[in-house]
Amino acid sequence: MRKPLNALQCHVGNVISYQGVLYKLLVSSESHPILDTPEFGTHVIEWSDLEPVKITVKLLLQYGFTLTPDSVLNLYFKSIGWDEKKRYLIVFLHPNMTNVFIKDGAFLIKESYSNLSCIFSSYFQGDLYLHTLQNIYTMLTELELNPLDHEIPLPDH
Repeated sequence: MRKPLNALQCHVGNVISYQGVLYKLLVSSESHPILDTPEFGTHVIEWSDLEPVKITVKLLLQYGFTLTPDSVLNLYFKSIGWDEKKRYLIVFLHPNMTNVFIKDGAFLIKESYSNLSCIFSSYFQGDLYLHTLQNIYTMLTELELNPLDHEIPLPDH
């Protein structure tokens, strides 16, 4: 059984699920999270009422990731380059695990997964959640990871 979300995992701006609807976290305190909702305005709830949002192909695309062309692997990438350097945040989706890694320099599209050298790698047994990917992106870029249309997507059912 999954442990409830908490203030150490979730940061302001993270997207989480409350009663099957996705919302941005407005305040993340140890005692109670506060959501920014169009229905209620600011809404104070319990951490135990929140659910993480599982990363799906649809969400990766909505958040600006691109599937590598001609790839037999489920590699999705998003440029996070600084200055003249090219740097990529790459997500590898697999039914039993997810790998998130960062690659410096030119991203070789036909590079095999086993030979993909990187400067950071993290494996997630089971599912990767949107709030975790948002936190990694923010840590690397000092920017929020938002959907391309700036609208919180509907959950997959």
